[in-house]
Amino acid sequence: MIYSKQDEWSESNTAKDLFISYAENIGLNINTFKNDLNNPSIEQNILGEYTEGTNLGVLGTPTFFLNGQILDNMKSFSDLDDIIQAEIKKQVNK
Repeated sequence: MIYSKQDEWSESNTAKDLFISYAENIGLNINTFKNDLNNPSIEQNILGEYTEGTNLGVLGTPTFFLNGQILDNMKSFSDLDDIIQAEIKKQVNK
Protein backbone atom coordinates (compact mmCIF):
# COMPACT_ATOMS: atom_id res chain seq x y z
CA MET A 1 0.00 0.00 0.00
CA ILE A 2 2.85 2.42 0.80
CA TYR A 3 4.23 2.05 -2.72
CA SER A 4 0.90 2.06 -4.53
CA LYS A 5 -0.18 5.24 -2.72
CA GLN A 6 3.19 7.00 -2.82
CA ASP A 7 1.88 9.81 -5.03
CA GLU A 8 -0.80 10.48 -2.42
CA TRP A 9 1.41 10.71 0.70
CA SER A 10 4.77 11.87 -0.69
CA GLU A 11 3.58 15.41 -1.32
CA SER A 12 1.11 15.57 1.57
CA ASN A 13 1.40 17.81 4.60
CA THR A 14 -0.60 15.19 6.49
CA ALA A 15 1.36 12.04 5.61
CA LYS A 16 1.27 10.80 9.20
CA ASP A 17 -2.54 10.93 9.17
CA LEU A 18 -2.59 9.08 5.86
CA PHE A 19 -0.33 6.36 7.26
CA ILE A 20 -2.66 5.97 10.22
CA SER A 21 -5.63 5.59 7.88
CA TYR A 22 -3.70 2.99 5.83
CA ALA A 23 -2.95 1.11 9.06
CA GLU A 24 -6.64 1.17 9.97
CA ASN A 25 -7.59 -0.05 6.49
CA ILE A 26 -5.36 -3.11 6.74
CA GLY A 27 -6.47 -3.92 10.29
CA LEU A 28 -3.39 -3.02 12.35
CA ASN A 29 -3.72 -2.28 16.03
CA ILE A 30 -3.93 1.52 15.83
CA ASN A 31 -2.71 2.20 19.37
CA THR A 32 0.40 0.09 18.79
CA PHE A 33 0.92 1.68 15.38
CA LYS A 34 0.66 5.21 16.77
CA ASN A 35 3.01 4.38 19.65
CA ASP A 36 5.55 2.90 17.25
CA LEU A 37 5.16 5.84 14.90
CA ASN A 38 6.17 8.21 17.69
CA ASN A 39 8.81 5.98 19.32
CA PRO A 40 12.29 7.66 19.26
CA SER A 41 14.03 4.27 19.43
CA ILE A 42 12.27 3.08 16.29
CA GLU A 43 13.04 6.39 14.59
CA GLN A 44 16.75 5.93 15.41
CA ASN A 45 16.67 2.40 13.94
CA ILE A 46 15.11 3.71 10.75
CA LEU A 47 17.59 6.58 10.49
CA GLY A 48 20.45 4.12 11.01
CA GLU A 49 19.16 1.89 8.22
CA TYR A 50 18.66 4.92 5.98
CA THR A 51 22.22 6.12 6.62
CA GLU A 52 23.65 2.66 5.95
CA GLY A 53 21.72 2.45 2.69
CA THR A 54 22.85 5.89 1.61
CA ASN A 55 26.46 5.00 2.38
CA LEU A 56 26.11 1.86 0.25
CA GLY A 57 24.73 3.84 -2.70
CA VAL A 58 21.04 3.04 -2.34
CA LEU A 59 19.07 5.71 -4.16
CA GLY A 60 15.61 4.18 -3.93
CA THR A 61 13.60 1.05 -3.42
CA PRO A 62 13.75 -1.66 -4.27
CA THR A 63 17.54 -1.96 -4.40
CA PHE A 64 19.25 -5.32 -4.63
CA PHE A 65 22.77 -6.40 -3.75
CA LEU A 66 24.51 -9.60 -4.74
CA ASN A 67 27.81 -10.49 -3.12
CA GLY A 68 28.20 -6.92 -1.92
CA GLN A 69 27.60 -5.37 -5.34
CA ILE A 70 24.61 -3.20 -6.11
CA LEU A 71 22.52 -4.52 -8.98
CA ASP A 72 21.50 -1.81 -11.42
CA ASN A 73 18.88 -1.79 -14.15
CA MET A 74 16.57 -4.42 -12.70
CA LYS A 75 13.46 -4.01 -14.79
CA SER A 76 11.84 -7.34 -13.98
CA PHE A 77 12.06 -10.42 -11.79
CA SER A 78 13.46 -12.21 -14.82
CA ASP A 79 16.41 -9.76 -14.94
CA LEU A 80 17.15 -10.42 -11.28
CA ASP A 81 16.82 -14.17 -11.73
CA ASP A 82 19.17 -14.14 -14.74
CA ILE A 83 21.87 -12.34 -12.75
CA ILE A 84 21.50 -14.67 -9.78
CA GLN A 85 21.63 -17.76 -11.98
CA ALA A 86 24.76 -16.45 -13.75
CA GLU A 87 26.43 -15.83 -10.38
CA ILE A 88 25.54 -19.34 -9.22
CA LYS A 89 27.13 -20.79 -12.36
CA LYS A 90 30.28 -18.74 -11.76
CA GLN A 91 30.51 -20.01 -8.18
CA VAL A 92 29.93 -23.64 -9.20
CA ASN A 93 32.57 -23.44 -11.92
CA LYS A 94 35.30 -22.10 -9.62
